[in-house]
Amino acid sequence: MDANVAKLVATDKLQDWGEVASEIKGRNRSKTFQVAAPLWIKRMVNEGKLLLNPSIIAQLREQEWIPTELQKQMIWASIVCKLDSPEQRQEKARIRSLIQKRYDNEWWEEVYERAGRVWPAWDRYKKNILSVGTATATLAAHSSVLGQAFNREFEAILKMVPAL
Repeated sequence: MDANVAKLVATDKLQDWGEVASEIKGRNRSKTFQVAAPLWIKRMVNEGKLLLNPSIIAQLREQEWIPTELQKQMIWASIVCKLDSPEQRQEKARIRSLIQKRYDNEWWEEVYERAGRVWPAWDRYKKNILSVGTATATLAAHSSVLGQAFNREFEAILKMVPAL
């Protein structure tokens, strides 16, 4: 794998790709992004860092992780919904600007509306998965019973995310 692709795939924040790949220009930049995007989506889904409905995840697998325009909006909505604190307003504004520049304002409005529908799942994820602490998370990783309970909860959270 190309070093630039690897850097992009390893970057959790999609909105930072422009900075990470700042030295790549022209066609190479576009090609690098095109190769990295499916690998990034696959990694983020496998690590549980994108809140997408299980049916959308299945579609992405079938499409070899190459998203449609609608699925791109869902991915961005998953990213935007996590920016729910007042300190993250600037980050949300930066993402809005990036999306409006790349697509248009209507596309951003669709992403933002979707983010509002994903937010309840994100809230449940924060309360039931992220807030358990490192000791419980470690125990869950080494206990089949607790691990299965966490997996079931995560699946239930993903099912809260709209599929359309």
